[in-house]
Amino acid sequence: DTDVLKTAHFRPQPRVREGVILARGGVRAAMDISDGLVADLEKMAGMSKAGARIILDKVPVDPALVRAFPDEWRELALGGGEDYELLFTAARSVMEAVLPELGPRAAVIGEVTRAPSKRGPPVIVTGPAGARVPVGHAGWDHRREE
Repeated sequence: DTDVLKTAHFRPQPRVREGVILARGGVRAAMDISDGLVADLEKMAGMSKAGARIILDKVPVDPALVRAFPDEWRELALGGGEDYELLFTAARSVMEAVLPELGPRAAVIGEVTRAPSKRGPPVIVTGPAGARVPVGHAGWDHRREE
């Protein structure tokens, strides 16, 4: 199991084919999640002056991660980086057209929402029945390292 995780971390596979499919399919907002899912979605939402909601149960997580980190896998899935998977938003009709071409790894994990209030987080994560899930580590923030 750890070999799968090490390979994913040290030798990530760029999603070039998937990026071409997205561009040809009409997706106009996409980025990799090298800094972590929540952190990068916050960047995307901020640039669009929008908010977002992630449904934790819909985030694809490799079973090897769950086995290796049974207590931390949720935080790693939301805030870990360096995996270079693609994050994108699009209208429902565009999503319905591109998802089958992307294959089984692609998933709708949430929705774009209205911009939050100035005090609210730009991205919220919900669990079963819509209960809000606290996010301890949202991902890498380059501004903290300057």
